[in-house]
Amino acid sequence: MKPWSKLHLLIFHDILCFALVMAWFFLPGGDLLALLGLFLLTKRFNKAIQARSAPLQPNERKIYFLFMLTAFLIAIGLLLTWLIRHSSAATWSFGSLGLIILLTMLYQAYDTIYGSDSRI
Repeated sequence: MKPWSKLHLLIFHDILCFALVMAWFFLPGGDLLALLGLFLLTKRFNKAIQARSAPLQPNERKIYFLFMLTAFLIAIGLLLTWLIRHSSAATWSFGSLGLIILLTMLYQAYDTIYGSDSRI
């Protein structure tokens, strides 16, 4: 079995993080599971990702950003579903804040992948 490339590790890490964050919001009692999982996941994957010091190739960067954009769109869809189901002034306020946070995270992901001091 050949070792995983840096792109595979990054995508697998982000899939697990996305699933744990969704569990945090949608499963009853999922907060403890998510926090424990995120802690263990970060410890486990950071060493493996940093061991592969070669930067991503331009086509790998495109694939990784496309994955990040897909996760962002899924999160936006879930947020909009929640907003429509529980429509009230407070819900729309929190939903707007969540949208701003998600947009900021998408910009941060773009800057991390394509920025002048890219770390990936």
